[in-house]
Amino acid sequence: MGDLIHHSNIPKAESIILCKKIFIIHLMLKILLLTFSFYGFIGCDKIKEQPEKLKPAETYSLKIPEPSGVALTNGKLWIVSDRNSTVYQTNLNGEIENKFKLDKSDLEGITVVGDSLLAVVLEISGTIVVADFYGNEILRTSLEIDASRNSGLEGITYNPSNEHFYLINEKDPVLLIEADKNLKEISRKKIKNIKDLSGISYSRKEDCLWLLSDEDRKIIKSSLEGEFITEYKINVEQPEGIAVDDKNKLVYVVSDKTEKLYVYEIE
Repeated sequence: MGDLIHHSNIPKAESIILCKKIFIIHLMLKILLLTFSFYGFIGCDKIKEQPEKLKPAETYSLKIPEPSGVALTNGKLWIVSDRNSTVYQTNLNGEIENKFKLDKSDLEGITVVGDSLLAVVLEISGTIVVADFYGNEILRTSLEIDASRNSGLEGITYNPSNEHFYLINEKDPVLLIEADKNLKEISRKKIKNIKDLSGISYSRKEDCLWLLSDEDRKIIKSSLEGEFITEYKINVEQPEGIAVDDKNKLVYVVSDKTEKLYVYEIE
């Protein structure tokens, strides 16, 4: 550039000014490029959906021994006890309104099917019992699960969109099982990076699963295939059942040990 300026007709002073202008323009272009890149990355982060938060809202004492599963429908909760094999219908504060005996084996999970049926899992036998709201048995079937170490079926939920059931095996191994409307197994998947699973609930609004871990004291939002999306730590001893209220943005958790109902707000 020096030789080009020296042999041109441009005066020396003007050539120096021109060089400075070129340098400044070059520098400004670099700054603009870096600024655009920086804010571009920030913009991408901003438009990414931020995970919601769970805020503890209410805690209610239950008159239910060792509650091990919970489901929600039409402003009522259905809670099962693994001590006395009883299914309880309660209001949203956990106050008992109705109950019936279902089986002599321990009940571990419950879900509502349609407008008038319940599906309950029995851990030790790997059995699923479908009954109406009055306890009249409609169907009984089982899955191939090794529950010899008291770590079998622990939860069940129902997807009304495709009429499929999703079940969890507690541990050894931790499993997510998908079944059709007749409770015939479609698939099963081992879930890693979690010590156990103790509860499951389907979210129709987001078409995803909410999982519960007793040993890790976590609530996990996952895809229908069991891929973790978000994890939330909770301060609950031995959480055993979970139900999600999409309409009111609430999550209900029951504790086997404390015999309490915990309500969380989704923010």
